[in-house]
Amino acid sequence: MSKQISAKTGTRTPQSGIYRYVGRETELALSKGDVVPPNTPGHLQKVILVRPTKGGN
Repeated sequence: MSKQISAKTGTRTPQSGIYRYVGRETELALSKGDVVPPNTPGHLQKVILVRPTKGGN
């Protein structure tokens, strides 16, 4: 099984694609190097890559 790609709010994404906040259904499209925006003010949250972009990074 491959390792899940993830990032925390305020950090940069390692790969382009569709990310989902852990424990929520909110999805957002982010490019490689984009800063993950906060979903709940004042809380650090984690996002998981659910669909990488076609064509790589």
